[in-house]
Amino acid sequence: KIANLEKENAVIREREKIFTDIHDHLGSALSDLDFQIRNIRNLNDKNPEIVGSLNVSRENVIRSFRNKLHSMEDMKIIETDFINGMRLVVFRRYENAGRRILFHAGFDVVELFLNNRDLHIVENLFSVMQEVITNDLKYGEGISEFKFLLKHGFIEITFRANSNYQFEDVKRGMGTQNIQNRIAKINGNHSVKLTNGAYNLTIQIPM
Repeated sequence: KIANLEKENAVIREREKIFTDIHDHLGSALSDLDFQIRNIRNLNDKNPEIVGSLNVSRENVIRSFRNKLHSMEDMKIIETDFINGMRLVVFRRYENAGRRILFHAGFDVVELFLNNRDLHIVENLFSVMQEVITNDLKYGEGISEFKFLLKHGFIEITFRANSNYQFEDVKRGMGTQNIQNRIAKINGNHSVKLTNGAYNLTIQIPM
């Protein structure tokens, strides 16, 4: 148990170092790039297509950078309090996309994660939920719903959404493969149903 704790602390320290390096070095480089593109835009009115393309690239890089920083910051919170940290992540992503999400988790589920902080489970489950959200924001519509239930010996997570998924795409997609691999890593199982435009995912994780 002490060895596992030392290993987890080492992982956290390494992640914090990476986070600091990204923020310090890549952040300043992006600021320089932004400044240079603004100068080009002011001097190069004769080629608006080039300037427009550079602006789009700049915005995409900055957005990706911010999302990565958010993700690393999220992991710091989630490692301490998985359910409430995940709740914040879910609400933020749906609000940014102009969508609504319902998130249900009882106090017993919150307590279970607080008292059993297994980084292996937390990190894989976080990745699974991020992938599910990404797919829903791409294909879904209306109000979606996450539920966490504590059952005998395992946690059951259900996700419901109105979706434009095609079942063949769900089976072949890289996102779906990532979900399957991550769940398998934590000895879980899952099932997916698509019925009349309703997407239903059930995940069971032994705890």
